[in-house]
This record gives sequence, C-alpha cells and structure tokens, in this order.
Amino acid sequence: MMGAGRESGSGNHPAAPGALLLAPVDTRLFERPLDHLVAENTRLLRVCAQLELIALNAGRLAPYSTPVLLAYLRWDYPRHLDWLDHRFLPQLEHACFVGDSIQGPVAQLVLEHGVDRGRAARLAGILSDYSESPHDGLEQRLAISGDAFAEAQKRHVAWMDLVILPLAQSRLSERNLQDLSQGLHVHYG
Repeated sequence: MMGAGRESGSGNHPAAPGALLLAPVDTRLFERPLDHLVAENTRLLRVCAQLELIALNAGRLAPYSTPVLLAYLRWDYPRHLDWLDHRFLPQLEHACFVGDSIQGPVAQLVLEHGVDRGRAARLAGILSDYSESPHDGLEQRLAISGDAFAEAQKRHVAWMDLVILPLAQSRLSERNLQDLSQGLHVHYG
C-alpha cells in the first residue's frame, strides 16, 4: 500500500521543523471498516491543520511538508474518495430503510467529492510549483487554495461524523461490514 510519507526522502523526517508526520492508516483496521473510516478522516484533518499552518508561514513550513502533502493529495486522498464513493456509500444506501432518506445526502456528498478532487489537484499543482520556485504570488495562492480545501474537508468530516457514521452504525449488518472489510483489502491491497 502506498501511503503519504512512506517513500524515502518524502520530507517525513521528525527532525525537520514543521515536518508533517502522516503515517498511513493501519491495515489492521480493514477488519473494522467504520474505524478505518474514522482513522482516514483523522488523517484528513491532520492534513487540513498542516495546510492552515502553511497558510500562516509557507516559506518556513511548506518545504518540509510539501512532499508528504503531494503524495497524500495525489494518491491517498483520491483512493479514499474512491472507496467512499464506490464501496462504502453504495453499501450504506443499500442497507438503509426507505424512511432514512439517505439518497439525497449521499448524492450531494458524491457530487462534492468530485469538486474536492479538483480542489486537491489544484492544490497539489500549487504546492508543486511553490516547492520549485517560491514567491509571494504563489504563497498567496497556496494560502487561499489550502484554506478552501481545508474548510471543505472539515465540513465533510463533521457531516460524516454527525450523519453518515451514526447511520452506518445502526444500519450496516455484520455481513455488510464483512463485505466492506473485503472491499478494503481489495481496494488498498
């Protein structure tokens, strides 16, 4: 499994000031898909916090965090969204009752994930450009793009915590969870 910070020279060095330490989610959590989802959301919130710090002092912090952030934004984040959109959310929709009215919120979340993919790609491009040639104009674009991405992700995680996870806990059967577990092994395998 490729994870942000796993490659050598990724900037994931604890001695580097402001370095982002972002270990991949433990694969043992594949056996507990809801815990895996919470762990992935926690990683995402760590990325958001780092982006907010970079917005305050890009010149000092971006060089140390950029390799890890780029790996996350280009590989880990899209894979997480793929799992949500193609495995988790359809399984949840199928498990819900007619009165749960989950189809609209799930459709909105999937639509927003499409926008988020674009935000992540733009942010990765700006981070890459900034790492090659830092200047004030790019620093300002990095701050604005990083803040926009972070705010959207924090809103999504909060919504997942308040709406999706409680519904998943009450509606997903043991068989559903086993299917999701197998899906995690296949998806990230």
